[in-house]
Amino acid sequence: MIRDHVGTVIVALSQHLHLPLSPLEVEVKAMDAADSFAWYVGVQDVIFETDSHVIFIALSGSTMPPATVIDVIESIQHKLHDFRSVKVQHVGRQGNKSAHTLAQNAKGIHGFVTWMEESPPVIESLVLQDAMYLSLS
Repeated sequence: MIRDHVGTVIVALSQHLHLPLSPLEVEVKAMDAADSFAWYVGVQDVIFETDSHVIFIALSGSTMPPATVIDVIESIQHKLHDFRSVKVQHVGRQGNKSAHTLAQNAKGIHGFVTWMEESPPVIESLVLQDAMYLSLS
């Protein structure tokens, strides 16, 4: 999900992953897709949020990522250089409900679905809650 400075959804993507993956692998693949999607739609200044502390510290260069995700982490780090400005931040599950719900929704689709200039209906109420939570943090 890509939001503007006040939390309004600009564009969102939900993609079904067909392979059996661990939660960490799913999270890092979602981050990789978000990185590519943001570049594709022309966003130049990005803040990537993850509720995975492992991914957060790996992307910030503080530690070596687990072997199962190192290739994807390195790919993400390489692509981050294409943006004008980048920030990666750790967000607790409480501030990431809409992304989590959108990911759960992907289990019921084939391929991917995008929404332009609107919130996906399944997360409309959660988008506002997340924005309020993050503004209080």
